[in-house]
Formats: sequence, C-alpha cells, structure tokens
Amino acid sequence: MTEQRMLAVNIGSRFFSYTINIGVNFFLTPYIVTALGAATYGYMGLGQNFISYIDIFTFMTAGTLFRFVMIAHTQKKQDDVNSFYSNSFFSTLIYLTTLIIPVSYAIYRLQDFIKVNPVIVNDVKILFVLLLINFIFNTFFLIFRTGTQMVNKIYLISIRDFFAVILETILLLSLYVFFEPKIYYLGISAVVISGMTLIYDYSMLKRFVPYVEIKIKHIQMDKLKELISTGFYYMVKQFSGVLLVGLDLLFANTFISELAMGQLAIAKILPKAMQSFLSLATGSFIVIFTKLYAQRRMEHLVVQVKRGIKVLGTVTMLPNVILIVYGLPFYKLWIPAQDVQLIYVLSVTTALVLVMNGLMFPLNSIFTVTNRLKVSALVGMLYGIISAVTTLLFLVFTDFGIYAIAGVSTFYGLVLPFVFVMPYGAYCLELPKFAFFPLMFRSLLTFGTLVAFGFGMSMIIMPNTWIELIISCGILGLASIALVYFVYFTQDERKHILSIFGIRNKKIN
Repeated sequence: MTEQRMLAVNIGSRFFSYTINIGVNFFLTPYIVTALGAATYGYMGLGQNFISYIDIFTFMTAGTLFRFVMIAHTQKKQDDVNSFYSNSFFSTLIYLTTLIIPVSYAIYRLQDFIKVNPVIVNDVKILFVLLLINFIFNTFFLIFRTGTQMVNKIYLISIRDFFAVILETILLLSLYVFFEPKIYYLGISAVVISGMTLIYDYSMLKRFVPYVEIKIKHIQMDKLKELISTGFYYMVKQFSGVLLVGLDLLFANTFISELAMGQLAIAKILPKAMQSFLSLATGSFIVIFTKLYAQRRMEHLVVQVKRGIKVLGTVTMLPNVILIVYGLPFYKLWIPAQDVQLIYVLSVTTALVLVMNGLMFPLNSIFTVTNRLKVSALVGMLYGIISAVTTLLFLVFTDFGIYAIAGVSTFYGLVLPFVFVMPYGAYCLELPKFAFFPLMFRSLLTFGTLVAFGFGMSMIIMPNTWIELIISCGILGLASIALVYFVYFTQDERKHILSIFGIRNKKIN
C-alpha cells in the first residue's frame, strides 16, 4: 500500500470511528443529561479539565516521545529507541507516584475549591477519583500508542476505538437503566475503556516493534535530558492551551453558576468530539512529516504540510458548516428542555476557532517535528495569560457572563495563527514568512462561501423534524463536498485524490 493510500485509509478510519462516537453521543447524551440534570452533567467536563491541568507535566517526557523514537526507528538505531522508551516510562512513573497523595487530598477537600451541591458532593468526588485512575491509564497509553504510529497503521487505533465505543455504550446503558443514575458512572466506563485500551496498545507495540524493551538498564541520562529539554517546552505549550480554553468550565462554575457550567459543557460536546478526531487524524500526517524530516526531504515535507492543511481544513469545515447552519434546529430537537439558543451560540463560537485549529494542526506539528518548540511555547503561554486575564476582566467588570468565557478564547484563537503560527511555521520550514497566507485566505474564503451558501439554503429549507433535518444536512453536506472539491482543490490535487482511490487517466474539469 502506498504512503498516500495508507494516509487515506488512516484518516478514513478515524472519520468512521469519529462518526460512530458522534452517533453514540447523539443518543446517550440527552438521556444522561435528563437523568442527571445539566448542572450535574457539567462536572464530568470540569473533572476532565482538572485532570488536564495535572496532565500537563506528563508531556515533559511523554509528549514528544514519538518524535524521538520515530526518528531513531527510521534511522535503525534500536538502542536509542529502547533508551527513549525506558526514560519516558520510568520518569513518568515517578511523576505519577508523587502525584497521588496531593491530588487525592485535593479531591477530598473538593468542596473547598469549587461550587458543589452538597447532595451530590460524594458522587462528584468518586467521579474525580475515577478520572484520576483514568488519567494514569491514559498517560501510559500515550507512550504505548506510538507502536502503531511508528509503522503508520493508525487505522488499528480506529478499530480499537470502534469496539471501545460499543462497549462503553453497553456499559453506560446498563448502569443508567438498571441502577439509580449517578454522575460517577461516566468515570467507571472511562476507567474500564482506558484499561482495555492500555492493554491493546501495549500488545500492538510489542507486535510491530518487537525489539522494544522498557527496562531500567536502558536509561541514559543524555537521552533523558534530550527528552526533557524538548518536552519542557511542549509542556509549556500544553499549559498555554489550558489557559486559552481549559479554564472555561472552572470560570463558569466559579463566577456564574453550576447551571452555566453545565450548559457550556453541553455546547462543547460536538466541537470537542471534532477536536478529538482532528488530534488523531493529525497523527497520520505527523508520521509522514517526521519520516520526511528524518530523511531530510524538506521540499517534499513542505508539499505534505500544505496538503495536510487542505485535507484537515476540509474535514473540519464540512461538519462545522452544518453545525453553524442547522445547529439551532438540531438542538431544539435533541435537547428541547435546555436553553437551546444559548447552547447554539456557544457551540458556534467554539466551532469558529475549531475550523482555524484544523487548518493550523499541520503547522503546529511542525514545531515538534523540527524540534523548535521553545518560541512556540513561550508565545502560546503569553497569549494564554492574556486570554485568561481578559476573560477575568470581562467576568468581573461586565455582564457578558458566559458569552465572555467562550468569546475571548475564540478571539485569541483566531488571531494567534496570523500573528505567529503561520509566520513561524514558514520560518521552521525555511520559507518566506507569508508563504502560508495565500492558502489560509483561500481556505477561509471557501469556509465563508460554504456558510453563506448554507444560510441561503436554510432560508428555503428550515427543518422542524428529524427527517427534515437529516435530509437538509445531507443536501448541505453533499453540496459542500462538491464545492470544496471543485473550488478549493486544484486540478492536480483532484487528480491526486482520485489516484489514491485507484482512479487514473480521468480528465478532471
């Protein structure tokens, strides 16, 4: 199988897995929200955000592991591969061990830090404990997952995720149907799934990279220093992401109300699922980018980066256009008992920055591939601090409330790519600093055209039932795909897309 066809298989499988996940959430979320209430449901998102705060430090040794093992594997340096794995595993293990006591105490005193209804405080604490266990499993999963990435078989992760979603659905339905509804059931399912995922990923690592040994004897201080020197700035970069978007539910809980936190958590369900898909789909490109960089094929690397921007931009734009155009009738049908107008506005605000993130994912990955994270991390930290301070000022001195929380992070998320990501990405690839601006403007023009077309269509077709909504979204989706294919992609790119699927010698108008 060619490299490009493997890329198509990997992304296609990720999209299939993502679709299944969305479908399951579509049926499960209204049921769980109804059973628990919007305010209680919000604690799941808040707990995940809290875990992301302590997760930041694991990126120092685990976050950039793939870059180092992929380059060493490509250059057939097996001793270096074993050293990087061993250093990452044992340093992460030490960090997690030292973390358990202070985090456990913080969970015990949880009601002193956030607003929690006394009736459910014990349930929320149990949820946070389960999420901590889930975090530990996922940290090692981050290390072991590199096995399938190194051999560019990302589709195996999709197969794993498909069965995981099915199992999670069965488990959650069983718990919520046969027992009194509790928020911590979400934590139970997360622990079960992540535990099975950990076992699966470790077995895949041993299958595809059988020479890997994670032993103390392979620890080398120079390799650990190399991991930490790069990982430190990757950690800073992750922290800047927390400052930009990871404090939103905490701000909503602290400055507004538990209900506002729950509404924001619901509004972020679909965008967060898309973000998860993007993160995993990007892994398919990072494999190619890292391999090309290790081989010093810089011109081909630039071609692949631009191709990645278009591909990930497309798979980001299409669902978000549908969400923006038909999100309001969707929420009216999906969660009619909630404040659908508010949730729709919050979702659209999140969707806008998500489109930009999709376009920027390939360039952001270049900072890691080329080992130039320092400047990127520090600039991201500065923007994160400015975003958090701006949000706090709006919450304290204005009445914008939850709109300020969503709007400020979106504003800075839209500005940062133009001010820094594109110019510095071009610099890392030894290109003129405005090299990616024409492609970005073409991408945004395409997105704007799709949205305008969609709203024009909604003036003719505004669904009021599920059948009408499905038909409307289908028509808009097909029309958007056609527009993207014939307008966004060039003739050579269209030929390349067809060749991936074995269609050759066709005249493309």
